[in-house]
Amino acid sequence: MKAFSAGLETDISLTSEEIEKMENHSIKSILRFRGVGDNDEGIRKIPISITVKGNQKDYVKVKIFPEKTYFGKADRINFSIDSDYYRCLKKYGAAEGARFFTSTGKLNLYSENSPSEHHQKY
Repeated sequence: MKAFSAGLETDISLTSEEIEKMENHSIKSILRFRGVGDNDEGIRKIPISITVKGNQKDYVKVKIFPEKTYFGKADRINFSIDSDYYRCLKKYGAAEGARFFTSTGKLNLYSENSPSEHHQKY
């Protein structure tokens, strides 16, 4: 998994094996966070996990640790996605535009095998 965030826009590229695994298990990686306007020297590495939660109402929910910490200064971030968002990723190779934090954040998930060129720059 490759995970990159510029501000609150988060792009995560997954292998087909990771996509299959996340149907029943959490997957973990490191998010390379860069604040808007920061250069590459300002990149911060934050542990993340992604879990599919079928009974969740929102496409994506985000928990930051410690609570009430700015996204880019978190010690750990947990993303949970609903089953519809997961099915979109599995079927089309991309699930884009799920909003979190009252629509200020955005989570985009991509298969490394998808034809989308957006995620390949990360």
